[in-house]
Amino acid sequence: MLILGGVLACISIVLVAAAWALLNKPKETPPSTQSPPVESKPEPPKPAVVAEKKSPPPKTKKPAKAEKPAKATAAAKVAAADTKPLWESPTDGRPLNLAINLDVPREIVLDRLAGRRVCENCQRVYHVNMPPKSNWICDTCGGTVVQRDDDTAEAIDRRLELYEQETVPIIEYYRSKGMLAEVDGVGDGDDVFDRLVKAVNERVPNDSA
Repeated sequence: MLILGGVLACISIVLVAAAWALLNKPKETPPSTQSPPVESKPEPPKPAVVAEKKSPPPKTKKPAKAEKPAKATAAAKVAAADTKPLWESPTDGRPLNLAINLDVPREIVLDRLAGRRVCENCQRVYHVNMPPKSNWICDTCGGTVVQRDDDTAEAIDRRLELYEQETVPIIEYYRSKGMLAEVDGVGDGDDVFDRLVKAVNERVPNDSA
């Protein structure tokens, strides 16, 4: 009886040990059904594209413009006339017999030019002392009558200065040659014209008039 009890006790101990081992056995993870990752091969590096920088075409220097010869001044013309008189080189084949200076005082010139008015359309000339009939509207064509830009007091003074610098030396030149006729330019237009005709008739031969 004692032997049977010892055997049963041993069997119980073995069963307990087996049960304890089963309970503490680590669980095995089932094998994964997913396919292993495929290693991707690195793409070969693309060659770098370097944009070619086009250099601008070489600049060509423009040929330097030839300087225009300076215009001959009145004094230079007068000096040239001493070597080759103007009346020996006429433009129409005839000699120069006479030079006329229309003499008008400076203050009268200023009054005539500063008071001059001109129609923008037909160019008819008026004066502040002889205006058109209706509020500076041209009597001929109905255009607007205005003052020219070169008829202002400043512009006239400049023109008279140029006259003194460029024209007076020429007048003196012809006076020295005995070819100058002085004509009074003050008065009515018809009277001045008659004086001009008389001066020409007195100094120019009939066969070359």
